[in-house]
Amino acid sequence: MRIIAGEARGIPLVAPKGSSTRPTSDRAKEGLFNIIGSSIKGSIFLDLFSGSGGIGIEAISRGAIACVFVDSSRSATIAIKENLRKAKLSDRAEVLEVTAKNAINILRNRLEPFNYVFLDPPYEGGQVGETVKALASSGILSIDCSVIIETGARSPLPDIREDFETIEDRKYGQSRFVFLKRGSG
Repeated sequence: MRIIAGEARGIPLVAPKGSSTRPTSDRAKEGLFNIIGSSIKGSIFLDLFSGSGGIGIEAISRGAIACVFVDSSRSATIAIKENLRKAKLSDRAEVLEVTAKNAINILRNRLEPFNYVFLDPPYEGGQVGETVKALASSGILSIDCSVIIETGARSPLPDIREDFETIEDRKYGQSRFVFLKRGSG
């Protein structure tokens, strides 16, 4: 597991202790950022259920101006902070050790909305629908925000059509990325 492009390219990343984190493969990460493309430059990124922080760190390395990392696990936030330190990207990051729902409430007071939100909750547990609903009504998303869900390649998504439209759905090995934009309702 490493940073694959940008200013911190090649820096190895540590994973949180324990087996509850499922790091995104380099192949899947490359595919994700190929879809995002150069629009990552100058963006503000939110990484929910961050784990090691690999996706948000990749976003900063590739030109995002800031990223907020959210994970409720102490071992995950320790790993994220260590990875940011090693990559020398801590000055563009904030790490919150809270649940995604609590983070969304905390972030309501921000002046700058997020351009990208990445969420990679546990595949089992039903947190995708709840989190996407909370994001839809939060006021923290820019008008053109992309919400990206990582889930299992065969995992069904809850019905989120009332709030978002699916614009891209790609599989990379055991992972699946679903790109959402605000729907017209």
